[in-house]
Amino acid sequence: MFVAIAIITFVFAMAYALLILNFQRGWNKLTLFAPLRLSGKIDSRKDAKAQSEFSIIISARNEEQNIGDCLLDIVSQDYPSQSFEIIVIDDFSEDNTSEIVYHFASENQGYSIRLIKLADEPIKEQNSFKKAAIKIGIEKSVFSWIITSDADCRRGPKWLASIDLFIHENDPVMVSAPVSLKGSDDFFDNAQSLEFMGLVGIGAGSLALKSPNMCNGANLAYKKEAFYEVSGFEGNDELASGDDEFLMHKMFSHWPDKVLFLKNIDAIVSTKPEKSLSAFIQQRKRWVSKSRKYSNSNITVVLSGAWIFNMLLLFNWVAGIFDPRYFIAFLAAFGLKLGAEFLFLNKVATFFNNRKALSVLIPAGFVYIFYVLFIGIYGNFGSYDWKGRTVR
Repeated sequence: MFVAIAIITFVFAMAYALLILNFQRGWNKLTLFAPLRLSGKIDSRKDAKAQSEFSIIISARNEEQNIGDCLLDIVSQDYPSQSFEIIVIDDFSEDNTSEIVYHFASENQGYSIRLIKLADEPIKEQNSFKKAAIKIGIEKSVFSWIITSDADCRRGPKWLASIDLFIHENDPVMVSAPVSLKGSDDFFDNAQSLEFMGLVGIGAGSLALKSPNMCNGANLAYKKEAFYEVSGFEGNDELASGDDEFLMHKMFSHWPDKVLFLKNIDAIVSTKPEKSLSAFIQQRKRWVSKSRKYSNSNITVVLSGAWIFNMLLLFNWVAGIFDPRYFIAFLAAFGLKLGAEFLFLNKVATFFNNRKALSVLIPAGFVYIFYVLFIGIYGNFGSYDWKGRTVR
């Protein structure tokens, strides 16, 4: 029995390592986008050549602690104020989110800042208020390019300029842009940052390999007409999550050469890691809940394979207590896994200037076995809590 288990474990370990190295190959294929106008040699505010016009949609629920900084970052962009608008959709907030937006708009009347309350809109009770918020924002937008982001995200002054220049050099219909986590130096925050960088890197690498799997709605831009051409969120609008990935899959099926990742440090938006383990689990459950709805069977196979591989790791680890040969098999497979992950994550972490997170790779790798097995099951059943709301 040991020989059979060891062979199966090694096969899964090799498949996993090759998969991660393939994502690294995709990441390496992406050219670092560094246009002259963002280098400081040309002032992008003065050199307004071929500016895109953006409708920036922020869906906000109970974000009184974050919405002010979010809006300040956007109006501080090195970009003509007449070339973008900000639409904040208040998703039934129970705090002072709306009041803060109203006050900010009155203090910054040189910018187009609008607040739309879902409570004032004729929408029915549903499972995905965020998709409803984005859809309403798009319907009421005035510009041809939509950017979605989150109220708890921060961004640098060249964020819009980098997206604009990328659009005019590459003519995409959708741009997936980078998102990072910025927290403290403790283990929990670094482990979250490391996992998050891996997810961003996998999404970017997969796009480069023309086999997209994930993106992040906290930093996503697309043509309004393309949104309507693929019928928006239709087909998955009952899911609370997936306002980003399912839309990307639909657009990729129509325009496989025009859904691109923007690999540029000025395009990064950052957010904070979850503060508690319970909040982290609820967030991951929200992310995993959409996995059973993937139409691409390759994604389902990869996710299932990763779960089985971690189950094999755990089995060999526990069995090693009674038979040391199993523990040797565990160490070999686990070492192969971590080696591939380090090669990949080192590249991605260098881009995000966060190589310090790599310091937790080994201890986080042990924890990750239990995390994957738990969340892979728990995330597909029952409801979860998100910002004071229970979601199916």
